[in-house]
Amino acid sequence: MTPALQALYEAKRTDRAALARRLGEVDALATGFATGQARAVLRAIGSRDAAHRLTIYAGLFAEPYDFLRDPHVRAVSGFFGPIERMARAAGLAVEFLPADFTGLERLTYELRPRAIAAVVTPPDAEGFCSFGVHAGATAGPFLQATADPARLAIAEVNPRMPWVDGVAELGGNRVHLSQINVLIEDDTPLVTVPYVEPSAAERAIAEHVSELVESGATLQFGIGGIPNALGELLAASPRGEYGIHTEMFTDGIMRLHEAGKITNRKGICDGLSIATFAAGTPEL
Repeated sequence: MTPALQALYEAKRTDRAALARRLGEVDALATGFATGQARAVLRAIGSRDAAHRLTIYAGLFAEPYDFLRDPHVRAVSGFFGPIERMARAAGLAVEFLPADFTGLERLTYELRPRAIAAVVTPPDAEGFCSFGVHAGATAGPFLQATADPARLAIAEVNPRMPWVDGVAELGGNRVHLSQINVLIEDDTPLVTVPYVEPSAAERAIAEHVSELVESGATLQFGIGGIPNALGELLAASPRGEYGIHTEMFTDGIMRLHEAGKITNRKGICDGLSIATFAAGTPEL
């Protein structure tokens, strides 16, 4: 970065204590799921009282955050993972919001929570940060918040986050330092999803499905043993020229790319694998 950009970075950088003070006046905060969850920001949330209640919109909580035990914090999750399930079992106030990513993004635009937090890469030479492997229901509302002086756009800069390009007309999956209100640094490893070895039944299902997938098909993958097995089978098959337009970018899709099976002649976003977020092994 240029000296001017470096000075801008330092001016926006804060620590956990200072961020906690700023969050003390915030009544609603939204952040992403799993790989895109601003964990250092969520760790900075202090105890609240009846006069300073807080609603947090997120999903698939990556940690058992302290705020989950605070009766004055309302946690609303768009995807129940192990942490949410344990919290509910313990009688804590975690609510489920059933919606897909499009619905969650639309709701976040409408609710306009006072604070939006996103995990980003360190800035490049021009001062841009990438939203990395997670743009679902976060990137657009984050950019919306940067244009509103009454709101707080918080960037959690993590050097472990890989740069991922986005469709240019939708913002390129990036934000400039000048747009960010405040940033905090964190180098916590990204959430990973261990490879699940398919069972015999899952392999049998995947073998059946693989015979139904024709060359040139556009694919969406999910998580678990069946899609893992399917990815391996399609990578080894004589068919190919697949397109990827998926919610989740997985290890199975990585195997298809490695095998040269992806051409992305889909008729929409040709030449690009499109995903909402990526989650898988460290290799992915």
